[in-house]
Amino acid sequence: ERGNFSAAAGFGMEEGKQGIFSTFAAFLEMIISEVTMARLNKSNVLCHFSHSGVDDMADNTCHFGINNMFADNGLSDDETTRLYFPCDAAQVESCLRTIYSMK
Repeated sequence: ERGNFSAAAGFGMEEGKQGIFSTFAAFLEMIISEVTMARLNKSNVLCHFSHSGVDDMADNTCHFGINNMFADNGLSDDETTRLYFPCDAAQVESCLRTIYSMK
């Protein structure tokens, strides 16, 4: 996971380029260090963490763990990190239109 995210972040370092990465939400905490470095390098990475959610049984050991909350560990000097949690195809489409029209 770390290598794949780093490759996407490297691709997204060039202006006008967008890195894309996807994995299970349960693996998000594996890449936190790489996410921080991508933020510091101003990389553009669109990440999708599947099988996401938080519920009453959140023990951080399954798909419904609290790993999604680790994604919001932004740096205080970085105001460009945005989190979107679309719940259906229409919301995904709307998110993509919004994301790709931003500078």
